[in-house]
Amino acid sequence: MEKRYYLSLAGAAANAALLLVTVQLLQFGYWGISAAVVISITSGAIWTAISVRWYEQSIIDDGTGLYNRRYLFRKLENEFRSTRGGNASIALAVIDIDDFRSFNTRAGHIGGDLILKEVAEALRKTVRKGDTIGRWGGEEFAIILTDIDENGAKDVGERIRKSIQQIALPLDNTTPLAITVSVGIAVDYGRCTNMLELVNQADQAMYTAKQRKNYVFLTLTA
Repeated sequence: MEKRYYLSLAGAAANAALLLVTVQLLQFGYWGISAAVVISITSGAIWTAISVRWYEQSIIDDGTGLYNRRYLFRKLENEFRSTRGGNASIALAVIDIDDFRSFNTRAGHIGGDLILKEVAEALRKTVRKGDTIGRWGGEEFAIILTDIDENGAKDVGERIRKSIQQIALPLDNTTPLAITVSVGIAVDYGRCTNMLELVNQADQAMYTAKQRKNYVFLTLTA
């Protein structure tokens, strides 16, 4: 039986370089009779690079390179709080790829992954600078829009819909896949009492848009 105990210390060396010192105590056997100490030293630059990489992996969606749902919720919570008590507005757009399951059936999962990446790239090019975009889950994406009214939000939704509609991926080198999305947007001027109300209303707006397919539906929070 092996047990490991870790102790990490950070400090500056004589030349002011930051070092991470990790001490491992290994015990073997049920009574810990045999033991070994392993000491490793990592430079601050490498330590920082590793920490940054770990953080990026925790907030980025692997399939699209966009922010993941966890980060979107955290960002939305912060933006939502910043709009309380003032005249600032916030909107949440939820985008769903129409008939995505049929694409997986026709093009396979590799083709489905390619569609997700193409849609993600189209969204990157379409949203306003400063807006936050990420993968909401499955074939859904979300965009956090700040300081925007219903007309501006509807314009963003229409530009997204038209941009993605221009994507044409070939299937078996002959038949292109026509990709469309349904966009639901909820705009809040301080009426929502909590962030989840905004999320629920954006989801409901998306479901309404999806009933019409390739449509943008906007709602003002009550």
